[in-house]
Amino acid sequence: MSLSAEYLQEIERGQAALNRRRSELAFMANGSRAIAYTPQPPEITQPATLQPTPAARITKPTEYPEDVSFYALMGVQAARRYSGTGGAWRLYTLAKALDGHGREAVGRILADDLRGFVLSLGVTSRTWQRWYRQAVEIGLLDPVQNKSGAWALILPSAGKAAHYMGADDIGRKVEMSAADLIGKGWKSRVWAGYEAARGLQISREKMQKITGVAASTQCYRDNKAGVKRQANYAQSDYKADSLPMLKELSKHKGLFVANNKRVYWRLPDTRTTDIATDAGKGRSRKATAQLRNLQQDQNGAFIEQRALSGDLASEFVRLFCHTPAQRKASARKVARQDNLRVTEIYQAVYTNERTGAGIFDTYGGAK
Repeated sequence: MSLSAEYLQEIERGQAALNRRRSELAFMANGSRAIAYTPQPPEITQPATLQPTPAARITKPTEYPEDVSFYALMGVQAARRYSGTGGAWRLYTLAKALDGHGREAVGRILADDLRGFVLSLGVTSRTWQRWYRQAVEIGLLDPVQNKSGAWALILPSAGKAAHYMGADDIGRKVEMSAADLIGKGWKSRVWAGYEAARGLQISREKMQKITGVAASTQCYRDNKAGVKRQANYAQSDYKADSLPMLKELSKHKGLFVANNKRVYWRLPDTRTTDIATDAGKGRSRKATAQLRNLQQDQNGAFIEQRALSGDLASEFVRLFCHTPAQRKASARKVARQDNLRVTEIYQAVYTNERTGAGIFDTYGGAK
């Protein structure tokens, strides 16, 4: 089918009109530019007086603190089975974190603030009520009504709180997330915090004497909290032929002869955790003194009791040293005290690259 001349002319006129329209639109967008114009967003610059400074960008403090600190042995006491103070101690610890956080006077907080803090961590209202009742009965919280009619909570000192809980000692301070005190596994996390606070190699048997926590429970809580353990060994000057004698007479564990024909034995592990950090001694000396006075007032036989079971801290000697200066200081302390129980002091020499074990040299206690 062929088109007539009239139709062809009409099509050509329409095509020409379309081309003109396209040219008009292109000129409207680009003018006489050779390339297409791409719109750019305008750049807005604030006046110098309105630009935020780094200090102005700092976000305002959160309503509740993210971290809490507590004395390690108080936490271990609260986490003991049948202690009856687990919830009350955690409430006291959270209250101490709120103390001075822009609320009330130092040493007291509003009960509503503490309740809001606890509920924000996922604690139910019924659990809050049980913990609160327990804390008030023990004496860890003392509710009073202020002039405005709101209930405030007076917080006892750490020494008094430890006494009310029945703790024998205070320990060093530990810092950890407030959320880690809540929910299943909190006892394991508190125990991991205690180990982090000590920062020392110490056998599980010795820790059992100090804390009353069985060695098997210590292992269980370490595993549950993901505590990292590094094995350590002492390399002695004894040769292979001394192994039978050492096995019979010494108290060392895990005795063996290495490929260098020297006798080695197992030392306490080095335990570390990311859950908590050591926050230093804080005011532990003052709190401990107050606890001792309260215990002595309550029990006249307290001094005798401490002589039998609690003399570890007063005779502290660093057995596992990492520098020659530490080793020499420990040796001088042993000599001054005429401490016959310390027969060997150890100094770290290297870490086995293949196994990751720490190797320590042995020295006589008075050298």
